Amino acid sequence: MAYAIIDSSTQKVASLIKKLENERYFLSGGLSNVELFKNLLSNHLGKEIFTDKNAIFCGAMGAALIGARRSKEKKQ
Repeated sequence: MAYAIIDSSTQKVASLIKKLENERYFLSGGLSNVELFKNLLSNHLGKEIFTDKNAIFCGAMGAALIGARRSKEKKQ
């Protein structure tokens, strides 16, 4: 059952990504360290999916940068 849910999710993501027609794909966020998700997405796209062990933190780093910028703007 869990496999079917992950496969369905990767099919949906792949259908959205295919519209971009890129040659390289980098996976970040919470699912970037889930090998099954990465492999299924790669199969659906027919392309290799790249990621990094720290890619799970991309959203948090972006939020921290936005927060720091807003904090700086308020002080000015």
